[in-house]
Amino acid sequence: MTIFVVGIIGILLIFISDTFAKNDKNESAIITENDLSESEYCSLIESRIAEIIKSLTGNDNTNVIVTLDSTYEYVYLNEKDISNDYTNENNAETKKKDNSSEKYIIVEDSSGNERPLIVTTLSPKIRGVVIIYDYNGVQIDDEIKSAVMAALDISSSKIFVSKKLN
Repeated sequence: MTIFVVGIIGILLIFISDTFAKNDKNESAIITENDLSESEYCSLIESRIAEIIKSLTGNDNTNVIVTLDSTYEYVYLNEKDISNDYTNENNAETKKKDNSSEKYIIVEDSSGNERPLIVTTLSPKIRGVVIIYDYNGVQIDDEIKSAVMAALDISSSKIFVSKKLN
C-alpha cells in the first residue's frame, strides 16, 4: 500500500513540475480569479453585476457594492495514515483503537521554496450586494435580484436593490 501511495505521489509531482515548467515558459498570464486580491475580486464582481444591470435597464448609471464574508480558502493535498490497534484484555471484548495522522504533501518551487501542494482554491464567500440603479420608468427590482442570485449563487436576503433618488 505504501509503495502504491509513493508511486502516485511521484506521478503527481512529475505532472506538477511539467505544469509549472510550461507556465514559466508562457509568461503571457491569463488573469484568473485566484490571481486577484480580495479587493480586486470585489471590483471584478461589481463590474460584472453592473454589466448585467446595464443589460436589463439599458442604463449605465448604476452603483454596485459587494462585501465579502471570507478570504480565499485553500485545500491542500494530504496523506492520511490510519492504523488500528486491537486489544483483548482479560478475555473481555476486543477493543479497537484508531490511530491516524495527516501529512501535507510539500513541493519545492523553482526558487527553492517549499510549500504545501494546493488542490483547490475556494473563492471568497459573498456577504452581501447593494445595487442602486437609475430609475427609468420601469421598476425591475425583482428581475435584478433574480439575475444576481443566479449569477452569484446567493440568497435574496443578501441582496438589496433600490432605485436612485433624483
